[in-house]
Order: sequence, then structure tokens, then C-alpha cells
Amino acid sequence: MDIAIANTRKDSITVALGFGNETFTGEQIYSMGYGTNSCFTTTDDLNNDSRPDLVVLNEGTNSVTVLLSFDYATFKLHSSSSTDTGSYHVSIAVGDLNNDSVLDIVVANRNTNNVGVYLGYDNGSFTAQIVFSTELLS
Repeated sequence: MDIAIANTRKDSITVALGFGNETFTGEQIYSMGYGTNSCFTTTDDLNNDSRPDLVVLNEGTNSVTVLLSFDYATFKLHSSSSTDTGSYHVSIAVGDLNNDSVLDIVVANRNTNNVGVYLGYDNGSFTAQIVFSTELLS
């Protein structure tokens, strides 16, 4: 996958695969559901199958959605987890936060002055959100 775009007003994600010569395949659009307002997306291999998966942050439904790669060009909804209600999400990232060699998800929230962490299992699933407070107005 070479381009993944969160379409906030269209409640969807657009994916276009690159040919390696500055051109891309036709776009594939994945609906996130009415009112999700998908605002950020990132990719990484969340289930150790050597294919990039999608993580989507949804402002309208206060949720994080994981879409696993079925093959190199198709994604399927795997899971959705809640984030803080009323928070204003400003960023999402994937990395091994607890040094267990499994990828985790972290979401930065502005209005609630915290970060939400979802610890990963090696199958693309995650724990419920663990909230860590940050300094006021961080």
C-alpha cells in the first residue's frame, strides 16, 4: 500500500497502491460507517503476516478501527475500540510501547489532556484503552 487517506466528511478511507513508477492503481474506498468522521490513518503489520494493515482514528464515533490486509490490495474490518468521549484526537501512532515485540497503538487527545494506549496481541487485536494523563493543556 502506498497511499491511505482518511476522508473525514465521507466517513471512509481511500487506498491506492503504487506501481513503483509514480503511478497508482485505481482507488479502493472502505466505508467506516455513517458519522465516523475518520480523521487519521496509519499503517503497519499488526498481525505478523508481512502485509501492511490499517489503523483508523474516528473522531465522530470516538473509536479506533483496525482493518487487516486480506491480501496486498484488500482490507477487512477486524476490530473497533472506544476512545475517550469528548476528546479531540490529534494524532495516532503504532509502535512497541511495552517492549514485548508486539505492536501497540497510541492516540493523543487534546481536550482531555491524555493519551490512550491499546496494547497489542500478535493477531491484530488490542486491549481496551489504557488512559495516561498528560499535563494540563498539553
